[in-house]
Amino acid sequence: MTRLLKTVIFCSIQWRERPKVRVSKIGASAAALTEDAMGTGVTITLQNKLSELDKLAGEIEDFGGEHAFPPKMVYQIRLVLDELLTNVISYGYRDREDHVITVDMRLTGGVLRISVEDDAVAFNPLSAGAPDITCPIEDRPIGGLGIHLVKKIMDHVAYERKAGRNILLLEKYVTQEEKGSENGTG
Repeated sequence: MTRLLKTVIFCSIQWRERPKVRVSKIGASAAALTEDAMGTGVTITLQNKLSELDKLAGEIEDFGGEHAFPPKMVYQIRLVLDELLTNVISYGYRDREDHVITVDMRLTGGVLRISVEDDAVAFNPLSAGAPDITCPIEDRPIGGLGIHLVKKIMDHVAYERKAGRNILLLEKYVTQEEKGSENGTG
């Protein structure tokens, strides 16, 4: 079973098991909720460990709940960020040292803007060619489907390398129809 398929199954199970109630956080937190002229947002600081993805998933769930995102959109954001960060953590570092990955989610005027910033080896995931999704899965080379998925789910994706850091910028348009969708199909 591929990592992507395992992630989809895991996210589906986690989505059903996660409680719908937000518990207020008291004291220091890795996620800082902010509200300013740029909209409402949360900044999540993670270490380069796969176990940190659970913390990220919880913050996405909380943010989506606070902004009445439909379950489908929350699931898509979780899937996109899980895929991207799994790749950064698994392949981006040449040492075993601790590194910081920052995810910033901000909702402004109907647009969800997400930035993922890390100090991993320079890598522009958008430079990868499109995978051949027409040939049988057993004949396909490993890799490439994750960023294809990211491009399909998000409305805009951009990359830049700045001051020794990879910065991936993602945008997803949030329409009133989506926010009002109760069944998660919108």
